[in-house]
Amino acid sequence: MILTNEQGQSCPVGNSILPQNEENVNTQIPVNTGEHDWLNGWKKSDLYSEDFFFRVMCLKQTSKEKSERYSVVMEIARNCGEYESVKQFIKQCCEKFDENFERDYWEKPKPFHEDKELPLFPLTALPQALQGYVEAVARIKQVSPDMVAVGVLGAFSAAIQKKYNVTYGNMHDEPVSLYAVIGADPAERKSSVLSALRKPFLDYQNALEAVLAPDEDKPRLFSSGDCTQEKLAEMMSENGEKIAILAEEGGIFDILGGRYSGMPNIELIKQAYDGSDVTIDRKKSKSLHLRNPAISAVIYCQLGVIQKLVRNITFLEQGLCGRFMYALPEKYAGSGHREYKREFTASDVEAYERATEWYSKAILDFLKLPLKEKPTLVWVAENAEPYASKMFDYYEGLIGGVLKTRSDWGGKAFGRVMRIGAILTLINGETEISLETLKNAFKIGDYLIEHAKDAYGMVGNNPIANEAERAIEFIRRKIQRYPEHQFTRRDFTKFFKGSVEPRKLTEILDLLESCDYIRQFEYLPETGRPSIKIHVNKLI
Repeated sequence: MILTNEQGQSCPVGNSILPQNEENVNTQIPVNTGEHDWLNGWKKSDLYSEDFFFRVMCLKQTSKEKSERYSVVMEIARNCGEYESVKQFIKQCCEKFDENFERDYWEKPKPFHEDKELPLFPLTALPQALQGYVEAVARIKQVSPDMVAVGVLGAFSAAIQKKYNVTYGNMHDEPVSLYAVIGADPAERKSSVLSALRKPFLDYQNALEAVLAPDEDKPRLFSSGDCTQEKLAEMMSENGEKIAILAEEGGIFDILGGRYSGMPNIELIKQAYDGSDVTIDRKKSKSLHLRNPAISAVIYCQLGVIQKLVRNITFLEQGLCGRFMYALPEKYAGSGHREYKREFTASDVEAYERATEWYSKAILDFLKLPLKEKPTLVWVAENAEPYASKMFDYYEGLIGGVLKTRSDWGGKAFGRVMRIGAILTLINGETEISLETLKNAFKIGDYLIEHAKDAYGMVGNNPIANEAERAIEFIRRKIQRYPEHQFTRRDFTKFFKGSVEPRKLTEILDLLESCDYIRQFEYLPETGRPSIKIHVNKLI
């Protein structure tokens, strides 16, 4: 059996030599410590080895494990310039070893939209001291400035909430709380950035506990979110009905989705965004009634967590997804942005120390402010009102335009920008939003719109992609009833309940197939009419 690679060179099955480059013969497959240990000891040349296929890919592996390993191997093959020939080789190995390639060997699904270059965070829109902090932390930790900038806005909202509200328009006022979710791949140093943002909160928490008697309740300023909504409400009731969620890896979304309760439970976090009163029923004690709850959230997580978040029908229909601002920072790991032992100048170190000292003091100053019966109002300066009115009309147009398919997010976009404007104003030591600050806030708003569109998978306005998202959620809900991960076209027809004409259903299924979510096959029974069988990716 002879295969050829992309360069037309031959590679015999079972021969562990990469055909296009002899230097690859003894090159070890790179393995991250603690990840994909099953690749240890194998060379890149073994991608064409039947022994590698049998021992690593299919021996004692479940269907899902086969897909997970196949996806990793194909990414390696792609990086070696051997994608198509390795795929052909694996298919032929499946035939030889009686493996079902079409059912068991999948790559990770691809997004429906093409990757595009997202805008960078407009650092000059921040107050000078805050810009200096973002730049200093990003430089020392060798991370994208976006990862710091969006998180630090959420951190300030956590320190300020319930002490100030923003007012605009016809006597409308709302909290300054922000919900931020920052998505990045592994090794992007999310934990390191979150640790820096969390430090003044932890310092203040420790200082409070030090002066309390051992038997006194110790209020919690922040939480990782890894608790039930009932426990979160209890912590809030002991801390002026407010709390900060400073979390990593997005486990909070699993809890909100029903990890402990068996059903979604998002009422508290949904109501707290606007400060609406909420009653939390508890099994073992009396109900908790929070009259004016406030939550600010900064959540660093992997990109897959965001994908699950924005595809959760309950979260979408009840408006939870629309309450978050999304950031997808530029990748730094493996991109040449980082160095093993970067040389920092004395001025770099001094700038970092000065910036972190400023940040800690600014956060602590806000945390120490006493709660009043009513929050102090931050308002729009008179000369900035015409601009605010103009931008309100512009954002209303977005809801009926590019944000039409995600009006849950678009409907809160203007208020979110006004909250950011109030936070920038307070950092500057003022309580009146100037025209310059308001324009800066809307620059940040433009950034957030583009990142939200990408997070939602709504680059442009592709109705077929939107329906495909619905189909994926249907698959996720129903897949447990189909142990073979196999549907029929009729199953999808029933799901859409006649709302999608046959031609469009074909387009939806074709899009799902092109992005590796499904594979379609014509099934020819011995009797009766042919039908379309649909295999589902094990990695969904």
